Formats: sequence, C-alpha cells, structure tokens
Amino acid sequence: SVENSTKVINDTTVAPPSEQEERQLFREPYAVLSELAHETGVLQNQSAKGDGGTSKSGPATGADGGEAYRDPFSPDYWSSKAVEDLTPPDAAPATPPRPEAAQPKPEEAAKPAEAPADTPAEKQEQLIADLKKAAEGETAKEGTAAKKAEPMPDVTVVPVDGGVMIQLTDKIDYGMFTIGSAKPDARVVQMLERIAQVISRQPGEVIISGHTDARPFKSATYDNWRLSSARAQMAYYMLVRGGLDEKRVLRVEGYADRQPKNANDPNAAENRRIDIFLKSAP
Repeated sequence: SVENSTKVINDTTVAPPSEQEERQLFREPYAVLSELAHETGVLQNQSAKGDGGTSKSGPATGADGGEAYRDPFSPDYWSSKAVEDLTPPDAAPATPPRPEAAQPKPEEAAKPAEAPADTPAEKQEQLIADLKKAAEGETAKEGTAAKKAEPMPDVTVVPVDGGVMIQLTDKIDYGMFTIGSAKPDARVVQMLERIAQVISRQPGEVIISGHTDARPFKSATYDNWRLSSARAQMAYYMLVRGGLDEKRVLRVEGYADRQPKNANDPNAAENRRIDIFLKSAP
C-alpha cells in the first residue's frame, strides 16, 4: 500500500515529507539533524547561559570566569573580578618549600602494587551498562514514571558473538522515523548522540543496519529495501554527528523485512529497527 495520507506519529499529526524534503535531508544531513535535535527544547550538554559542551570560556554572557578567554568589556567581568584580582599590599611573598620537604620518605617512595586490569568480560559488562545509561539519558535520573511518560524507542544492549549489539526499535505508539521517510524523531537524534559518545571511547569497528516490518510499501522515493537502507544511512549520520569517527564504520546496510526480530508477527513494531553492532577490538 502507498502511504500518502496524513498520519498521527508520536502524538503529532504529520504528513510524509515530500521528495524535495527527503532529498534535502540527505543533502545537508548534519544541519537538519542539529535542527531536529533541538525541537523538544532540550539543550544538548549546555545550560541556558551557554555553559558546557565545547564552551571552555564559561557562560556565553560575557565569557565570565573562563579559562580560554575573559572579556574585559563585560560588566560582569570587572564587577566580580576587581576585588579578587587585586593583590593586597601587605600580602607576604610566597615562601618556597624547604629542600627537605621535596625529598620523599622511604615509605612514600615505595609504590603500591597496581590493581589488576579488568578482564575482557568485565570491560564488556561495563560497556553495556554505559550504553544503557546513555540510551536512557535524563530519564534515568527521573525514575520509572518519567520513562513511561516520555515516548522513546525501545533499546536493548546485549553481548553477541564478536561484540555488542545495540537495537533501537519502534513501539506500537511510537515511531523512530516519520512514516515512509528517513526523517528521525528528535529524541532519536539525541539518543544516538549520547550512544555515539560512549562508542567513541571504545575500540572496534561498527556495522549499522536498518530493518522494516513486512507490510508492503512503495512510494515515489522508497520501497522497503530503499527505506531500510536510507534509515541506516541516517543512523550513520546521527552517530557521526555525536562523535563517532566515520572511519570506524565498516558497513551501512538495509535488510527490508528479511531479518525480523519478531518472526511470529512480521508486522510487529519491533521489527522496525536500527541495529548497531560494535565489534570487539582484535
């Protein structure tokens, strides 16, 4: 069936993007994803004053207190720094340490035995915990009620042969992408940004695959094969935007409905998913 009517997606009435909008999505993916990431009003790793993220100069209001730059034209700078920047006239000069203080005592010189390194199994267990925490994001702090109230993809992170598999799946009442499109929901952009930050700290190649359910689908732009591939490609852009080195991505694949997660119900929501396979480092 051709999906060309207005649909209700994630509590919002939307129409499938036009061919031109879909082309724009892939022409400037990072610009579009940055816009989408802020649709919910969530500041990505920044406070309302501009703290955090890549801002090493402190708040955006005057760059007050920053290490990299202090704006002398900011009223905040002079009013708050004038007193602490002045050295009292009667301040005593710093006293250099006595020579004997620099000599470590024999018992201090002895280095304690280093703790044994984590085993591969322990490292993988910690990685899985970090990925789950990243997927949950702020809802991890807000409790079960917040998780139920906020529509999000279902996420599973499990050890598999050769690495770790991260699966993001649709729900009955939540779709990660606009119907018939590779345009992601803002919360998926934010989630994959957090997941990418964890993956970027780990070695190993990455394989990204997209999957659809078995409902027959064809539009002017996509069928299930092309749609699953396009969504996998968009997941690639989301991960790279989040900090994953693109050179680590081994493959980006689309499987249509050929590898269902729920084989007993080919049309089940969980069959519409993105798989991210993080291979173990050799």
